[in-house]
Amino acid sequence: MLMPNIPRPSSAILSVLLVMLCATTTMHADCTDTMLLGNEEPLVKYGIDSTGHWWAITQPFEGIEHLYVDGKRYGPFNRIEPPIFSRSGASWGTIGERNTQWSIVTAEGSRHIEGTGLESLMYPPASDELWYVVLNGTDRVLTNGQRTYRCLNPTGTFAFDPAGITVWYVGQRGNSQALVRNGEDVALGESIQLGGIWADARPFYAIGNGARYTVYLGDEELASNLTFVNMLQVNPSGTVCAFSAASTGPAYVYMYTDDYIQPWMSPVVEGISDVTLSPADPLVAYRATRRGTRVIMFNNADYSAGLETGPLTFSNNGAFLVYAGRDSEEFFAVNGKRYRVKGRVSTGARLAVHPTKHYVGYSSATTLVMWDVELDIMRLGRMCDSAGPTVYDVKADAFKALGVYGGRLFLMTCKP
Repeated sequence: MLMPNIPRPSSAILSVLLVMLCATTTMHADCTDTMLLGNEEPLVKYGIDSTGHWWAITQPFEGIEHLYVDGKRYGPFNRIEPPIFSRSGASWGTIGERNTQWSIVTAEGSRHIEGTGLESLMYPPASDELWYVVLNGTDRVLTNGQRTYRCLNPTGTFAFDPAGITVWYVGQRGNSQALVRNGEDVALGESIQLGGIWADARPFYAIGNGARYTVYLGDEELASNLTFVNMLQVNPSGTVCAFSAASTGPAYVYMYTDDYIQPWMSPVVEGISDVTLSPADPLVAYRATRRGTRVIMFNNADYSAGLETGPLTFSNNGAFLVYAGRDSEEFFAVNGKRYRVKGRVSTGARLAVHPTKHYVGYSSATTLVMWDVELDIMRLGRMCDSAGPTVYDVKADAFKALGVYGGRLFLMTCKP
């Protein structure tokens, strides 16, 4: 996202001021800000991870870029990509290019990679080992620097078991597709969808042959004789999976965990989309139409979706499902219960959610907003020219966002 160094139009500021006039608003010691970077080098991009680490890319000169991570500068590069972070936050990595030479950039520095390019940086769910794909002409190899597997015509992303012992992908094989584990083909079909990997390294996938599909967890058949299947996914701990599918009648959402004898099936609904698993428990949320009404389904329960509904977001412990909506009024919904918001909330913004309290965080065009939905109390961060997305930092127990004011980068923090 490009960050201009000039103020946003006044209408963006007026929209926030309107919210301030319509709600109980406080700006006190619970919300603070810290300047991270001055305006000596123009900002190109910036962001903050849910582990609390922040980064920024600056461009002091045309064709020269610097990367800052938690205040430390890396570079110069001709081009540097935004970094990714491991789930624990203990490791990060990105791709840099200088004088047509490619490097993996980490906290330890830059490591030159022989090849024509780099792509697809990734971390296993519970590992701090960075994996990446090295290009050499039309050849691709997947490596973490110690283990290396040749990738033959991968069709999508790669998936790991939590510890990163096995890596899987789907590869094109003529008119068929193969499910590949650590570089070896283990299953073949006309089409294959890979949803993720179980905690014990079993793959969760669907194979299509002809007009029929079968869904598997490892060698175990979960559902068969399906006319279509999509939205396959596994939660981060590799203990719950979900998918949407139909056989001869309407589509259902299916959910499975090792405690189930057979997959759980949703009620009969139409127009299923945005299937979202809880990160911890066998809970699933999704959009649908039920009896002609647009709803948000939460397992078997349904809640009105309003005329507009934002992304479905679980707290990091799975305790709260939250989304923003709009019909005759603006609202937040927490586990289906509506809380009216006396002001305008962007339904396109992804919300940050506190895991134990009824607090929701999000970014307006110009600042960080923290809302106590039960008490209807809103707290604001520093007013900026522009603001990036809000995250909930578990270790700090705080909502955080980055903002730019006068070309300077600020960290905004609000503690419940």
